[in-house]
Amino acid sequence: MHYYSFHPGDYLKDTAHLSLLEDATYRRLIDFYYISEQPIPVATQSVARRLRLDCQMVDTVLAEFFELREDGWHQARCDDEIEAYRALCERNRTNGKAGGRRKRTQSQPSGNPVATQMGGQIKANQYPLTNNHKPMNGDANASKSAASKPKKEAKAQPIDDAYLAKLQTEYPHAKVSEQFANCTKWWLEKKNVHPSRRALVNWLDKVQPPPSASTSLINSGLGDRCTVL
Repeated sequence: MHYYSFHPGDYLKDTAHLSLLEDATYRRLIDFYYISEQPIPVATQSVARRLRLDCQMVDTVLAEFFELREDGWHQARCDDEIEAYRALCERNRTNGKAGGRRKRTQSQPSGNPVATQMGGQIKANQYPLTNNHKPMNGDANASKSAASKPKKEAKAQPIDDAYLAKLQTEYPHAKVSEQFANCTKWWLEKKNVHPSRRALVNWLDKVQPPPSASTSLINSGLGDRCTVL
């Protein structure tokens, strides 16, 4: 045995009169009893030497708390604990050979409220659950947010020669074709994508002060509707 029940109240009641060494001797003898699951041998000298105890003190404690029989010194409580432990081990071995503990066959509550357990099998309830859930404040806010979300914008228009020519008229002091090449190079290096019309207009705005027609140019259809950089 590597574990046994210890009752401090009963122990103190029986051992309050012992000295510190006598108390330690008694505890070591009890531990030895449980570990070996056998009575204390009659040859107490070997026990005292093994437990590093005084032989005379071992004999004194044994005479007070143990009973001498043919097979050794017995202690009633130790015998009861060892017998209960062996019975438990035998029961566990029997259950193990039989495939473990028996499975329950009685009705048990299921984690699914729609299903009930009958005869060890799950059977669906004939009455389906209805969803009467009313949205809480957070759900209502989420619904409003989804309703107010703008529709997906149209696909961005390509940047072709006609569009570059139109931008050149709006940005007369900028070399639009050259700036378009620079803008494309930067976007490919930084974001691995080609620039949109909005990105190109913003790029040209940094090269030349924004013309008064830049906003109308973007929103008129010549520019796409991406977010301003």
